[in-house]
Amino acid sequence: MADDACKALADPQPQNDFDEPTERDGQTLATSFAVDDAHAEFKRLRELGVRFTQEPVKMGTVTTAVLDDTCGNLIQIHQQ
Repeated sequence: MADDACKALADPQPQNDFDEPTERDGQTLATSFAVDDAHAEFKRLRELGVRFTQEPVKMGTVTTAVLDDTCGNLIQIHQQ
C-alpha cells in the first residue's frame, strides 16, 4: 500500500454505544470516501476480500459503490 493511502481500522468488538451503527428513520448512515476510479477501486478491494452491498452504479455525474466493514457499518466510495 502506498504511503499516502488512506488506512482505516474498525474495532470488531464495539466498546460503547457510539461504536454501534447509527440508524435514523430505518436507514444506516454511511461514511463516504472519494476515489479517482470507482470501478478500479471496487475491483481492487473485492480482490482483497471486501464484501460489497452495492456494486458501482452511475447516478448522474457520480459513480458510487457501498461496502460492509464487517461491523455493521456501510462505507461508500464515490467518483465524481
